[in-house]
Amino acid sequence: MSAVWKLKDLADSEMLILLAMADWADRDGVCWPSIAQLADKTNKGERTIQGAIKAIVAKGHLTRVEVPGRGCRYVVHPRSGCTPAEIAPPQRTARTPAAAAPNTSVNTIPQKATPSSVKRAKPVMTLLPEGFEPVMKPGSITAGTVDSWPPGRLEDELEHFADHHTVKATLSADWQASWRTWVKNSKKWEPRHAQVQRHRQQSPRPSSDGAFEAFARAAGFNPTHHH
Repeated sequence: MSAVWKLKDLADSEMLILLAMADWADRDGVCWPSIAQLADKTNKGERTIQGAIKAIVAKGHLTRVEVPGRGCRYVVHPRSGCTPAEIAPPQRTARTPAAAAPNTSVNTIPQKATPSSVKRAKPVMTLLPEGFEPVMKPGSITAGTVDSWPPGRLEDELEHFADHHTVKATLSADWQASWRTWVKNSKKWEPRHAQVQRHRQQSPRPSSDGAFEAFARAAGFNPTHHH
């Protein structure tokens, strides 16, 4: 910084800005201040700062390097009688902003991963396996519901479950979960199921003799008349 004070060819604003950069620079003269940081430190407008930087570079006291995605890198090298190329320190392309000037910021914004940007594996959808057997955890809601059913109800529900999804060619990623949903929805079907059971119990089944007599009468024979 003391070398900057000895320069005689800088305007007041140029001197102030170069002093600010020298204050930020490391031992190699490298710094990474943004225009906004320079404006805050020197109390100068952005246009004034940009014009002053161009003038300082033209006079050979500063080197400005564009770094894609990271803003600008500056190398402070006050010159007395040499050319900028002779006095400027060698460029270190491997240096990073954090290592070169920890007290300056880099104009980059880290991108956080969002749920939509993370690819999730798609579940495998399958048809109902042949011979599907439900697995019901003791003490679960599903097991409690099934335990409350009358004898034969579980077999009927399994048959309806298999027929329904087989006919519709339903695809599911978890057939055990599909069965649990079926059992939960069975409460809605209680009236229908009770009605079907009552109908089965009340409907008399014709005997084989009765069926033969009905067939004979339809054919024009009298089953009770024997020749």
